[in-house]
Amino acid sequence: MNTAIIIVSESALPLARIISKELGNCQLLSTHSLQDVQQIPNIQAGMKFGFEQCSQIVFMGALGICVRSMAECIRNKYKDPAVVCLDSKGDFVIPVLSGHIGGANKLAQRIGTEEAVHYARDGLGIDQLSRSKHLIVTHVHALTDGTGHTSQTNGELVAQLLTYRTYTTV
Repeated sequence: MNTAIIIVSESALPLARIISKELGNCQLLSTHSLQDVQQIPNIQAGMKFGFEQCSQIVFMGALGICVRSMAECIRNKYKDPAVVCLDSKGDFVIPVLSGHIGGANKLAQRIGTEEAVHYARDGLGIDQLSRSKHLIVTHVHALTDGTGHTSQTNGELVAQLLTYRTYTTV
């Protein structure tokens, strides 16, 4: 299974079904007893299922509930699934976790609603480069600010050199 869609309110079910058909390979989860939806004891259990079994989670409910319910599951940006939060009407989507590495930014765009929050920067970061070009960075601190982002001038220069293959052995 690729995507868990967690539904907080029954009113979000019709939109959840549309998203499920669009994305494919989804499991709908809710604390409510709904047809063709896996019932979960609580939202935290749904998040735990998503973190263990899926590469993407679409959370349909309040952002605060989304964040609190996944807090204990978060490990690191290289292992966590993409998590987006979508309001029950489908008006806005927020990439919440694993935006670049996990693909939450792309998932938010794919869902096709208006993004309520835009990314801090749209430039190519070391984390994106390593995902898309199969680059393995063994000493992240030497290139970046320690979080995998190129906020330092030297880190940005190295990323540019890697992008244009000026130096193949770094």
